[in-house]
Amino acid sequence: MLHAHTVLDSVAMAYVPLWSRARELAGVRLCVRAIHPEGVDASHLLQAVGEDWPEGAPPLLLSLQTPRLLQQALSCAPIRNTALEVPASLFNGQETLSRLSMARPPSRAPRRLRCLARPAHARREPPQPAAP
Repeated sequence: MLHAHTVLDSVAMAYVPLWSRARELAGVRLCVRAIHPEGVDASHLLQAVGEDWPEGAPPLLLSLQTPRLLQQALSCAPIRNTALEVPASLFNGQETLSRLSMARPPSRAPRRLRCLARPAHARREPPQPAAP
């Protein structure tokens, strides 16, 4: 039996439903971490996820946990009904800022992937118990 290798074989994924204030499903956050980073290409990953995401489904927020994968994704074409979560810390570096501006060009330029900033406090470690 032949086993076809896809980009999805090289990543681990977890999802978190995003609820509106009206307690309705407003979107889905899909966290993706590369298990075998050398076997993952962001454009193939975005294409695989985007092709299977239903048109009538709530928006998909991709949270790419592997820095190399995130950097690649910033230069990819947009995916229908999908946005890319970008850590706020990436807005501090000049090189990353230029990639972010390419991902979100002026309104007259061809549309690129939508990006949403994730505040630095959103991924804080849980507080440690005080020593007795």
